[in-house]
Amino acid sequence: HRPRVISFEGISPLVIRGRWLPEMKQLAGGQDPLQEPGNITQRVNWQKVRNADPEVLILSPCSSCIAKTLRDVSMLASMPGWWSISAVHRGEVYIVDPALFCRPGPRLVDGVELLAHLLHPDIVERPEAASKVLKLSLMNGQRCNPKNLYNYFQDYKPASI
Repeated sequence: HRPRVISFEGISPLVIRGRWLPEMKQLAGGQDPLQEPGNITQRVNWQKVRNADPEVLILSPCSSCIAKTLRDVSMLASMPGWWSISAVHRGEVYIVDPALFCRPGPRLVDGVELLAHLLHPDIVERPEAASKVLKLSLMNGQRCNPKNLYNYFQDYKPASI
């Protein structure tokens, strides 16, 4: 199974990452329903995201850091239909250090390894880069006030293989 993965380069405005990241998702065993490898980074309409119903959502704004992304996540949670997206419902929302995806270079290999683990944790060992990840702890339809969503992201600690 190749899970549907959407990654955001920006939250306000909402921007999906293009260039090499869709290919990284393919190499990691996923599929990006909104981007093809080599496409440019572009703004996206929230309704397109909802219609794509990602199974995994990666928040990794390029010009930001994990702390700022954590502060901005309430904007996403305020969007209509946020809680009905499969990734949110299942708790498969991650905030990832943008250095693993934004700049060409050797760290992109670490990014592919991390994506492979996040998409297939039962068959791909936890890479060292997983220490740069926060995971949504709400799952199975749990909800909270969007302004408090940042409280529900915790250091990623996967189950052992």
